[in-house]
Amino acid sequence: MSDSDPEKSAPKFDIGELFPNSDIEFKVQPPESEGDAKVRRFKEIIGFLLAVLIVLTTMATAIYLLFFRAESDATEKKWALGSISTVLGAVGGYLVGRKGL
Repeated sequence: MSDSDPEKSAPKFDIGELFPNSDIEFKVQPPESEGDAKVRRFKEIIGFLLAVLIVLTTMATAIYLLFFRAESDATEKKWALGSISTVLGAVGGYLVGRKGL
């Protein structure tokens, strides 16, 4: 090895010495490339839109069964009320749990 070898000239430091009895994990990651970032954002947007579509479909079905379908029986109305309260509870929990609101 030559004197210009970065492994030999760089000081070595063990981050575990600072906190010997902890579960701290230290990772060095390369920066995300622009292409990878675009793919990740696309996948996140598709996942979000799919989740919104499922929630809206569930809400629309529940509202239809509860208010607009005259022949809905008690079981369907219970399902509709449970679904509506679950979705509204989740939305409320999300809004209350957000920081800066």
